Amino acid sequence: MTRHEKDKSRKRLAKAVPNDPDAIIRRILGKDLTRPLTELDRPVFARAVLVVDEGVACLAAALKEANFLVISVDSRIREDGFRRSLLSDRILVTASTPAFLEDAPIVEYGIIGLDALPAVDAVGTYKKNTTARMISTAFTKHCLVAKQYGFVLMLKPDGEHVFCRLE
Repeated sequence: MTRHEKDKSRKRLAKAVPNDPDAIIRRILGKDLTRPLTELDRPVFARAVLVVDEGVACLAAALKEANFLVISVDSRIREDGFRRSLLSDRILVTASTPAFLEDAPIVEYGIIGLDALPAVDAVGTYKKNTTARMISTAFTKHCLVAKQYGFVLMLKPDGEHVFCRLE
């Protein structure tokens, strides 16, 4: 499609209503806003991006129900290059916190540690999964979305979680 044809198409989509917001967007983007959005067009709205370690992968489905974007990983997360590309600007949920404490401030990610919990609930639904509800509540209570990176939040069964900044 030539430049002239693109301009002509945009003008046709604008429908010549000067102050109509949809017309302005159609004119700028050259898109028909009346067609339904596809999966690729829809923005992803989530509370945060959580990377779930292989030891606690059973939490993924329940955390998705709690409006988190969840990435499940395998043992490759122990490799340095893989860790840098996957964890940067995200929050890692793990039951092996000591393995990740040293590079969290450098690679710029946060950690939710489940080491102090006696067991990780494996139920797939959020309403029945006590561990996923504990993570969700602690995430909100400690405003982790604002903390960005360089922290560890250790969850405890009694609800008295421990937050610590890493330096």
